Amino acid sequence: MVSIISRADWQSVYGAPKPTLPLGIKTVFIHTFAVAYNKTSLEDSIIHMRSIEKFHVKERKWRGFGYSWAIDTQGRIFEGRGERGAGAHTMNHNGTSYGIGLFGHGD
Repeated sequence: MVSIISRADWQSVYGAPKPTLPLGIKTVFIHTFAVAYNKTSLEDSIIHMRSIEKFHVKERKWRGFGYSWAIDTQGRIFEGRGERGAGAHTMNHNGTSYGIGLFGHGD
């Protein structure tokens, strides 16, 4: 069974998105966060998630963390906008796709 770390567990400061995505999404975009990351503890990953969320809100002007989910270097999955919240990850595709952000540069 896959375990997903909830927004509450990683202490997201911004509200959960409204459920606007239709069911049955078949398109997934996978991005790296383009920030070097080589830590392994859950606590460090939570801190990193919160810093990404802050960047998305303060710099990108998005309403919270912009991806459906994120995966850290240890394979832990963090809830972002989830299965029904439209993302902010891929222009012109946010309402019809999921976005997964990978910690690090993909290396």
